[in-house]
Amino acid sequence: MKSTISIFPLNLVLFPEAYYSLHIFENRYKIMIAECLSQKEGFGIVSVIDENVAEIGSYVEISQVTKIHENNDFDIIVQAKSRFLTISSETNSIGFLEAFVAPFEDSITTEVIQSKEEEAISLFTQIIEKSKITIEDSFWKNLRSAPLKSFKIAEKAGLTLKQQQDLLSSRNENERLDILLNHLQKVETFLETEDYYKDIIAGDGYINF
Repeated sequence: MKSTISIFPLNLVLFPEAYYSLHIFENRYKIMIAECLSQKEGFGIVSVIDENVAEIGSYVEISQVTKIHENNDFDIIVQAKSRFLTISSETNSIGFLEAFVAPFEDSITTEVIQSKEEEAISLFTQIIEKSKITIEDSFWKNLRSAPLKSFKIAEKAGLTLKQQQDLLSSRNENERLDILLNHLQKVETFLETEDYYKDIIAGDGYINF
């Protein structure tokens, strides 16, 4: 990741290592994506909550271009590679943001509390089973191999956009697991119908290979 990157503000939080499908239709962002492809560079995705652009976002790379439409719209799949902190930003002559950024990583590594991780996975699994939702096998495989389980669980946890941003902004895995456990315990309490949780994650947009 370079220190200056193009920025794509969206109503979306993308967690590290996650894949996501995007349809690029606005002219300035079609230009941005074309530049990223030609220069073999990625860009930053930051969430917009109540018209406020988040300072912490995810640097993504274009994994696939699945379609280029006749009007030059792009269908792409991106993968989040790392998190960043926006130091400053400005709108360029084309009309999209460019930002000076710094890497945003977890603080000094603390050992993950194994029992907390196991509890989060167990509770999440119970809710999925209770809701009778079918999640692709690739998700479970990726969850097992994920070094940071919190981000993977968060893809399917039905968090609000603000909760997702809080999770992305946390620099401690144990803290992120606490956020998830608190949320999942509430979901389990109020899970009255099978459709409740199903509706939340039906259009989550995350892709698992």
